[in-house]
Amino acid sequence: MKKQLLVLSTIALSAISQAQSNCTPTVYNGTATYYVLLDNAATNNPNGFAGNCTFVNQDVMPYYGAAYTGIYNTADQCGVCLEVTGVKGTEIIQIADQCPTCHVNGDIDLSQAAFDKIVGAQSIGASPISWFEVACPWGNTPISVQTQGSNEWYGKVIIFKHINRIKKVEFYTGGNWVALTRTADNGWAGSLDGVAKHNVRVTDIFDEQVTVADVDFTAGSGNAVFAGTSNFTPCLTTSLADIEKNRSVTFYPNPANNQVVFDDVKGVNKIEIYSIVGELVLSQSYYGTASRVQIDLTSLAAGSYVVKLNTAEQNVFSSILVKM
Repeated sequence: MKKQLLVLSTIALSAISQAQSNCTPTVYNGTATYYVLLDNAATNNPNGFAGNCTFVNQDVMPYYGAAYTGIYNTADQCGVCLEVTGVKGTEIIQIADQCPTCHVNGDIDLSQAAFDKIVGAQSIGASPISWFEVACPWGNTPISVQTQGSNEWYGKVIIFKHINRIKKVEFYTGGNWVALTRTADNGWAGSLDGVAKHNVRVTDIFDEQVTVADVDFTAGSGNAVFAGTSNFTPCLTTSLADIEKNRSVTFYPNPANNQVVFDDVKGVNKIEIYSIVGELVLSQSYYGTASRVQIDLTSLAAGSYVVKLNTAEQNVFSSILVKM
C-alpha cells in the first residue's frame, strides 16, 4: 500500500494595527504580468532615462515593476519598494513605471527577472500576487538629486534611491523653503529666483527630512547629479511578519483528493481558489463565525492551485494547494 505524506499548510492572516498605521502598509492583491522597462538602446547607457518614473538606468533595482495607473497617481509610486508574493516566491521590487493596461490597484507589470522569481516561467503569462509597501533596501546609500532641463530661473529635479516614499521636495531661497510641484514623470519642478545653487530638502511620508546641499541648477547644462550625505531611516516594517498579528489558518490534507479542511477560520468571510494562471475556479462565502470549514474539490482537475482568504480587513494569498 502506497503511503501518502500528510502536509498541514498554513495561511497567516494579517490584522493590521491601527496604532502603527504610519508604518504599516495596506496589503493589495492583484495579477502579475511581465514586460521590459529598459529599452535595448538605453541598456548600455547607465545615465539614460527609462520608464515613466524617468529613473537613470543604473539607479533602478534589479527587480522592478510598473504600477497600475490608478495607483501610480502622478508618480506617487515612483521609487517605492514593494514586497511581492506569488505562487513561486517573494521578492522586493522597485516601482519604476506605470502600467496603463493593468486593471486594478493590486496589478503589477513585473520585470522579466522579477516575474521569474515571484511567479515562475514567463509562459504562465499572468498569475495572482499579493504585495505591500516596504522600505527600500538601499542601506547606507545616500539620496541623490538629478537636475533635468534646469537653469537659474527654472528647476526640475528627480530624487533617486530614497528609502521611503517621498512626500515633498523643496528648495531654500530668501530664508524660506519653497515647495516644488510633482510632475507625472516623477520630477519636482518650479520657478527659481535667478540663483544657480540651492539646498534641496526631501521629506518622506513619515516627515523625516534629508537635505542635499548646493545643488547647482545650471551645472551640466541643467542636467547633473548631486549626491547627498544621508538617507531616510527605514520604517521598522520590512516584512509581512512585522505587520501581522499572526493567527494561523491550517488546511489539510495537502495534497488533497476530493475534500480539504480549513481550521481556525473565524473571521474569514470567503475562501477562493485560483488556478496557477490566476483564474478563479472555486469560491465559497461564510459569515466569519465558523471555526472549521470543509470544501469539496471534486469539480477541480488535478494540479496546483492558489488559496485566497478574504477577511473584513484584507486578503491574503496562501501557499500552493495541490489537488490529486
